[in-house]
Amino acid sequence: MPPLIAEAYGLSEREKQILDGLLRGFSTKELALSLRISTYTVQDHLKSIFVKTGVTSRRELIWAVILSLQRTIGCINETCQSFLSYISDITPGLIYNVLRNLT
Repeated sequence: MPPLIAEAYGLSEREKQILDGLLRGFSTKELALSLRISTYTVQDHLKSIFVKTGVTSRRELIWAVILSLQRTIGCINETCQSFLSYISDITPGLIYNVLRNLT
């Protein structure tokens, strides 16, 4: 997760880890196993992230990250806009790799 985006939303360290895994395409169960916490705790962290970012779903959260990145890197030309729209419709793992390469 790009640090500036996580800081802009005031995410805790654990919330950053959850979001990072989410952007990698991890399921709730995979997040729980990788962080050695229960699936209920993952869900609680996700709810907190949703509140802080003003979204109601994982898909909206990924889109919010993309839009934040867009603002951060100053992506204003049509090619960049088209690219960000395209990646919002593809797999989360690929979105994670794109975000890592852009920051």
